[in-house]
Amino acid sequence: MGLSPPQTYVHPEGRTTVLPHLLEYLPHSLNQENLINIPPSSSTTVLVSYPPSLPAPSSHPWAVGILDLSRPNETEFFFWCSEEKVHILDENEQAQAERFREAYGLLDSMISFIAETYPDKVSLFLGSLHASFVQFFPPDRIHRLSEPWAKLIFTPETLPPVTPASESLAARYIFEKIHDPDLDDVIATSTVQRQKPTLARLSSTGAYPTGSPTNAARAWCFTAVEGSVSTLYVRPEERGRGLGKIVMRQELEKGFKKRRFVSADVSLTNKQSAGVSASLGARKMWETVWMEVCLEGFRREQGTW
Repeated sequence: MGLSPPQTYVHPEGRTTVLPHLLEYLPHSLNQENLINIPPSSSTTVLVSYPPSLPAPSSHPWAVGILDLSRPNETEFFFWCSEEKVHILDENEQAQAERFREAYGLLDSMISFIAETYPDKVSLFLGSLHASFVQFFPPDRIHRLSEPWAKLIFTPETLPPVTPASESLAARYIFEKIHDPDLDDVIATSTVQRQKPTLARLSSTGAYPTGSPTNAARAWCFTAVEGSVSTLYVRPEERGRGLGKIVMRQELEKGFKKRRFVSADVSLTNKQSAGVSASLGARKMWETVWMEVCLEGFRREQGTW
């Protein structure tokens, strides 16, 4: 008798039925932990591969997806699977691919569930998806695919002490939440599509000159909806002195007050942000992608949930 196809279930009480099971998979499950603890909106939906009445299975992979359709043109779906934390010594690429092939069935089930639940929705934007899943998507269902990004993990223990030079530089600025007039510049300089209402709600640190704090921010860093530090930027004339490191550090320290780990997704080609992250103790754990998938293909393979 064959295995039954993967199922998808809505968990209305994710903090009770899902969150306790995620904790042992940290930091790999970090995005899902944060999104369940701090939902981006009142319409956020927690999708899981096991029913709310049962615990997470220990004998086979399970998955959690967080869906939020309240922010048009931004990331709508974050997916994680328990297989992502599995580490097998000396495992070759083919064996790893086979593991992720099985886990992809859980992702396919969730996207199909979304496609059937929202029949008029044309596409779905996935964020911070483990790059190992991409190879299993039918090519005609991928509308857009980003370059690979590095998933970096920070911990309080690896955060280096503040240097005298950094303290001296910080004394020349006021650090506070980014001002609304600066959000247009944030959007214009970001490589990832951002929306002003979302940015205004996020935790952020802007660096404003002490003598003229009403002027434009000279550098900034945000904490995204999934809890990752993001959107680090330093104006060209301010670069090379460590200002980016200061604003990122402030967002990290805020994060450490709430959680054991903080992450960042940094493009493999963004050497500046990678360097700042490394100087603050970041360690690359795996690679991620952002992608937009066409939902019609998932509707053609209807399942039962």
